[in-house]
Amino acid sequence: MNIKVIFIYLILILSGCEFKDTNGTKSHTLVDKMQENSIGPSIENEIQDLKLKRDKSFGETEDVFFSAMGDFTVDDSGRVYILDQGWGTRSLHVFNRDGSYLKKIAGEGRGPAEFLKATNLEYKNGKLIFFDSEQSRIFLYENDTYLKYSRNIMVNPTNWQHIEELAGHNPISFNILSNNSFLAGFVLPTTPANAEKSSIKFYKIDNEFEFISDKIFEFKPQKHVWSSQERGLENVGVRLLKRFPFFEQSLIAISDDDHIFHARTNEFKIEEYDENGNFVGSFTYPLKTRLVTREDALKHTNKTTRDIGMKVNLPEKWPSLYQMFIDDIDRLWVSSYSEVEDYLNWFVLERNGKILYHFKWPGAMTSYPNSPSNKIIVKDGYLYTMETNKQSGSEEVIRYKFLSSH
Repeated sequence: MNIKVIFIYLILILSGCEFKDTNGTKSHTLVDKMQENSIGPSIENEIQDLKLKRDKSFGETEDVFFSAMGDFTVDDSGRVYILDQGWGTRSLHVFNRDGSYLKKIAGEGRGPAEFLKATNLEYKNGKLIFFDSEQSRIFLYENDTYLKYSRNIMVNPTNWQHIEELAGHNPISFNILSNNSFLAGFVLPTTPANAEKSSIKFYKIDNEFEFISDKIFEFKPQKHVWSSQERGLENVGVRLLKRFPFFEQSLIAISDDDHIFHARTNEFKIEEYDENGNFVGSFTYPLKTRLVTREDALKHTNKTTRDIGMKVNLPEKWPSLYQMFIDDIDRLWVSSYSEVEDYLNWFVLERNGKILYHFKWPGAMTSYPNSPSNKIIVKDGYLYTMETNKQSGSEEVIRYKFLSSH
């Protein structure tokens, strides 16, 4: 029996956590002791074992082959949706709850249910969406018994040409909200000229891509580093672009009541906003992280970008936070960088900031937070994650069942 055991730090005495209401007054304080030289809270109680049993795998079968497995998501009935992002094989495949292959519901092309580059795969509130950035359209599926393709929502710049501060902006992200609406993020094109002035601006839109709110909020995107000189590539002068995971960025997660949780990764501080962008409260925990080294920068370069890694101005420390999402029973799951490169620290919290569990789980600090290889979905008593099959070398989505209280 394949059982994975995670050591959970059940925190009953916590500290450094303040929750503030909209008037900025302290309404909730937790008391905790943090170890001076470690990441995460100290252990105040005995360690509780949380057991996860490997339950099902979803991936290649006799009926389907993945050229390049991409993002995945899970619906309320336990069906698993997996993207193939390979050239010539782009498609969206559906697997039944028991792991058997069901069918393909989208393929490569320019037709109504065909895409060229899929991002933002998400299931919520009975809907499944993804965004085809090549064709500027959102794919919408109404998730009933027959997995019906509903329609495409065209992303047309004329829909926001009346908004002065969105001049020159393009959509970058979409999140499902209630009442047939979405939270859409817009950003300027990534160019050296836009590097200092760029920010991601969020608005609510309906399922016709009509704007139904003023700006909800905005934040700075992750820093991009450009080569200082143009390079000659096929007789064309270009400046190369490089991202590094140790630069801070913003994380957002959206609850079932459309409240938005936001965090800047440089500190463990999570802010809550209502559906209209009004500040509700925040909580903070102190976390110690390790120093960023030149070796860290060079690990994320290749022969072409090595000189960028040699010259980039390094932040002092790695970010405190790495990922954040909300599960199906309204708990926040937040990961942070750990002292072990192949593992992440995970915290499970109530919405008011109370930590329920603290554990380590495999995750690659060398990849980016939104990489499918680091994605976790928790739903209906199961944890879903992507792993590499050691025998075949192929990627697959693995479902683990919680065997003890979580």
